[in-house]
Amino acid sequence: MYRDASLAEEINELQPIFFSHGLSVHRMCYSALYMELASCGYCVIALTHGDGSADYHPVYGTFEDNFKIADYKARNSSVKVREQELKSLVDEF
Repeated sequence: MYRDASLAEEINELQPIFFSHGLSVHRMCYSALYMELASCGYCVIALTHGDGSADYHPVYGTFEDNFKIADYKARNSSVKVREQELKSLVDEF
């Protein structure tokens, strides 16, 4: 896993998997899963969301406030942020 890695020329031959991490963890917590999927021939694209739902973000740093899982407004807002991030990622791909 490399930050800002360039795409390999063989990328067009690989089936992409866009991975969205769960609540309270960031993308690096799933490293073993990514490696397993990659070993099966998938191109795994993972991001850490900037919606405050992760415990850490490589740009924003550590999030001090615990994300409120049961708060509908917070979750709805979070889902909208994630949707935009994933759309942007797919568009880049």
